[in-house]
Amino acid sequence: MKTHNNTRNACILAVVLAMGTGAASAQTTIAGTAGGNDSWNDPTNWDAGVPSGAIDAIVSGGVWAQVNNASTLTYSGSLTLNANSTLTMAGATGSESAVWGVSGITMNAGSEIQVNVSIGVDFPAITLLGDAKLSSLFGASDWETDNCSAITGAHTLTLEHFNGHTINLNAANGFSELIIDTLDRWNLHATVAGSLGTGNVTINPRPDGRSASLYFDANDAMADTATLTLNGSPGQGGFSGNGSDYVILNADDTIAALYVYGVQQPAGAYTNSEAWISGNGTLTVASSAGPIGTNYCGPAIMNSANQSAVISAIGVDQAGGHSLELTAARLPVNQFGYFLVSMTQGYGANFGGSQGSLCLRGQIGGFYQGVRNSRAAGTFTLDVDTLVIPQPGGPVGIQPGETWNFQAWFRDRNPNQTTNFTNGISILFQ
Repeated sequence: MKTHNNTRNACILAVVLAMGTGAASAQTTIAGTAGGNDSWNDPTNWDAGVPSGAIDAIVSGGVWAQVNNASTLTYSGSLTLNANSTLTMAGATGSESAVWGVSGITMNAGSEIQVNVSIGVDFPAITLLGDAKLSSLFGASDWETDNCSAITGAHTLTLEHFNGHTINLNAANGFSELIIDTLDRWNLHATVAGSLGTGNVTINPRPDGRSASLYFDANDAMADTATLTLNGSPGQGGFSGNGSDYVILNADDTIAALYVYGVQQPAGAYTNSEAWISGNGTLTVASSAGPIGTNYCGPAIMNSANQSAVISAIGVDQAGGHSLELTAARLPVNQFGYFLVSMTQGYGANFGGSQGSLCLRGQIGGFYQGVRNSRAAGTFTLDVDTLVIPQPGGPVGIQPGETWNFQAWFRDRNPNQTTNFTNGISILFQ
């Protein structure tokens, strides 16, 4: 009996160990030396061969992987684009197999997928781990239609497309900002509620006025707390380039703020009586966003740009998830930074060894997922979800009657490596 029990226990243990030590999914990575017109299909560029079967494909950071081969193999594993990598599917029909049929795509910061094949591409679900871009190139992809499944991840998605291209956003999406850039006229269809993401939407025409035409094909395609910005000059925008089809309302939507040709529009209902709208739907602007808040704790300590950095806010000073955009300006160029938040004001000179002064105290949260770079303009911005304010004990939503204080921290070299702060801004939410 004892021998029988030992044998049975050994079998159970073997099964448990087998279940707990399953083999990791096979993967293959295209290396940093990859290049050429069809680098994807060159097995010497991959550490485990060209993707096929159930293998996961990884494009290394900074690599430009190009696909131009009608015989490109399909595969059912996942695709990951690491930071600042690019996948270009161009030329031969069949090149789209690099994404068609994969289980999902992960895009890291600075990554881009370019399409230029004479067939519509059906994208699987995409997860954004940083700001990323989907684009099409001049040539084979003109007048083709791509379909997008759900795109998740609270990051900025840029869509930039070419002549006659159409993109259908066919799922509720989680990207936090949508930028719609223009190589030539194209069409963007928001086909279901939430398909334009959770944050602001901006359309940028090219100099001659052509841009994407934005189709609202379902009610509530945009978030109620979002701002729609239609850039360019009066009489520009849309597929026509003359503004008459800048926005096509085939459904109704409500947003927090609206900017048209650089001018903020008042709250109210907008229909095809506007020169830049066609269709029979109604776009309702619930409230007008504008500069809000009161600055305090300034001027900030001078930084290496010989300026005192400042913080400002644009949005709606109402609780309930309305739009709020923070901007830090007069910063040293090409420096990283992020915003801080607290319900309590304070003052701490040279806090943490910084050259600047911290203007907050108490429970201080950081927008660490929103790290920004000041770039050549010496500014950075952040769209804030006022329903998810970071705090040490976990995120909280802003409630009516609460006052919240914001400040930006940034790196500097003045003359040695150091840090600094903007002044503070205090906002009372109704």
